Amino acid sequence: NFGFPTIPSDYCTNLVLHSGMSRDIKPKPMPAKPKLENKLYVAFILSDGDNLQYVEHLMRKLWNNPDRGSVPIGWTLSPAMVDAMPGALNFYHQSSTENDNLISGPSGFGYTYPNYWFTRNLTAKLADFVAKTEEYNVKAGIRVVTVWNTITGGINVNVGNIYADNAATLLGVTAQNTGGAQSIYRQKLPGKPLSCNYCTSEEAMLDHIASASNKWDGNDPRFIIIQAQPWTDLKPSNFKNVANSLGADYVVVRPDHIFQLMQIHILY
Repeated sequence: NFGFPTIPSDYCTNLVLHSGMSRDIKPKPMPAKPKLENKLYVAFILSDGDNLQYVEHLMRKLWNNPDRGSVPIGWTLSPAMVDAMPGALNFYHQSSTENDNLISGPSGFGYTYPNYWFTRNLTAKLADFVAKTEEYNVKAGIRVVTVWNTITGGINVNVGNIYADNAATLLGVTAQNTGGAQSIYRQKLPGKPLSCNYCTSEEAMLDHIASASNKWDGNDPRFIIIQAQPWTDLKPSNFKNVANSLGADYVVVRPDHIFQLMQIHILY
């Protein structure tokens, strides 16, 4: 309500050491996006990367899963790692595969609900927050932000426009209003509500994919983003199982790619 984001760090260990590591972060180049066809495009995201202790502990364990790299996954983490944990951030980049897409947890540089800033007449501060997010995203090699406005809230159009105006390299933003309408801010930044905002199992992911695919006639592409939470033993193997359960009409892609394809479809 007062324009202060939070960078959660409960249970972090030795941030003095982590923050003293080299700032030489070397993101890998983005792979070429797939061709846009009349398919059902699905992107997977693991939530909770805004929390530095998750990035340090549980995400590090999930990263060791032998099926990592077999299916595209968006791994959320905090752009603030540029200052707080640059060595860890560079480790994730350097050990990533072409199917590992590092993206920003909510809602950029820190955890916050941007709609509240706007309704409290903190528009200029929100623009500064997004500009700071952009500055750190560029350093961190991040092109997608998961925006939260409570666990079920959508993005106010004026807030979406502020992201579009102040984050030139951003490819897209997700929203928490499950199943809501797709948006395009300033005719350049796609905003896509999740089809599942906090899935807890393979069954839940498959159910939400099926629901989001309902009445698709094959005459246009459709875009589906499934966000799962990591606290119920979901790991890359589970995403692989879900991907292998989908039919030939489905294409699983990275989050940065799904937003690029979305932009092509909306604008052209």
